[in-house]
Amino acid sequence: STDAEIKVNGQACGKVDWPYGEVDITKAVKPGAVADIEITVNARTPEGERWALMGYATEEKKKRVLDSRGLIGDV
Repeated sequence: STDAEIKVNGQACGKVDWPYGEVDITKAVKPGAVADIEITVNARTPEGERWALMGYATEEKKKRVLDSRGLIGDV
C-alpha cells in the first residue's frame, strides 16, 4: 500500500504509485525462462502533522504516521 519500483532480470521496468498501478515487464522476460522479479517498496511517512478530529469533543494535532505498508492486493 505504498510506492514500488519493479526490476525484472536486473532491468528496470517501471514504478507503481500508491494506491495502485501496473507495470509491463514484457521487454525483460523470455517465454519459458525463469524471471527474477525485484520489487522495492518505498514506504515513507508523510511529512508534518495532521488534525485528529473526534467529533465535537476533541480536536488536536498529531504527528503523521505510516499506518500501512508493503504489498497488498493482486501481484
